[in-house]
Amino acid sequence: MIFGLSPQVLILASCMAFSAISGWRVTSWYYQAEIAQERSERLVEASKAQEAARKLEVMALELSGVVSERDAARHREIRTVERIVNRDIIKLVQGPAPRCDLDPEWVRIHDTAAGMPQDTDSPESIADTPARITDIDALSVVTTNYAICQDTRATLISLQEWASSLKGLQ
Repeated sequence: MIFGLSPQVLILASCMAFSAISGWRVTSWYYQAEIAQERSERLVEASKAQEAARKLEVMALELSGVVSERDAARHREIRTVERIVNRDIIKLVQGPAPRCDLDPEWVRIHDTAAGMPQDTDSPESIADTPARITDIDALSVVTTNYAICQDTRATLISLQEWASSLKGLQ
């Protein structure tokens, strides 16, 4: 008898201790296997997510290229129209005597209406203002401002196309 216990009690205590240790080890192995399985599944999901992100990025780049091409075409068309107007229409208006005589303030008002920034305080802007604005000058201001507005419109359309297309990727 050890510690005053019978051999049956010692064997039973040993078996219980052995069972507890074995159970702990088996449980530990089980949960380690579960953790490893979970980790493996997360890695597969992360890999799939990365692949999807790469595909989405490629699609977004292709889409941006298409939108940029359309934007460039719009801007080329605007420049072409502006050149035609400045070249051909102004020729039709030119004559021996000017048909209108506007106050120089008219240019500032028209530029403001077109959304152009004003630089009226600088000496250069004051010195560059002619005494009167002729019909040719007025037509030039109008066509330039019109082209700027059309250019801004084309940029806005391109931005809206790009944003709508990105929504479609989601």
